[in-house]
Amino acid sequence: MNKKVYILHRSAVVQNGLAEILHHNINCEVKLFESFPDFEIVSETLGDKYLVLVEDNQLNSSSFKSFIRNRNGVSVIKIINSFTQSTGNDTIYLYDNAGEIVNKVNVAFEQMTKPEKGEDTLSTREIDVLKLVALGYANKEIADKLHISTHTVISHRKNITEKLGIKSVSGLTVYAVINNFIDTSNINISDLL
Repeated sequence: MNKKVYILHRSAVVQNGLAEILHHNINCEVKLFESFPDFEIVSETLGDKYLVLVEDNQLNSSSFKSFIRNRNGVSVIKIINSFTQSTGNDTIYLYDNAGEIVNKVNVAFEQMTKPEKGEDTLSTREIDVLKLVALGYANKEIADKLHISTHTVISHRKNITEKLGIKSVSGLTVYAVINNFIDTSNINISDLL
């Protein structure tokens, strides 16, 4: 994904400071806009996936809210013009250091590229783990069979659960059977006991 960031802020100092931080730390295209009307004029040519860093007073305008509601691939981080300590990834504060800003922008890009829940885009290794989970193997046994660490197995299971939106082992088993990841005719009942 070609990373694009659009900064909407009336302060040239804030605009240029954020642009400088992003240019030095993230491979992304950055464009600056003083106001939402300036941004809106060119918005139709911007593509479908991008990040907007927007001053909080512009974020709350009805025209900006309407604009964002009609854009699926757009992520927003608001810029707060106060000296408050940072608490979440969806807001940049004046006290945030470069590392915090870069982290927040990277998290936003990761969220934009993350598959939707229920979208079964499992990797080959995740399918291997899913098969063994469905057959009743414990994390340690799966790790031994696949020659990976237990920590890696746990990470794969977490990813599988997030991607599929299925939390129970029985649900994962049904999913594996329905999607033909497991051939039920080759299962030996005594192996499951």
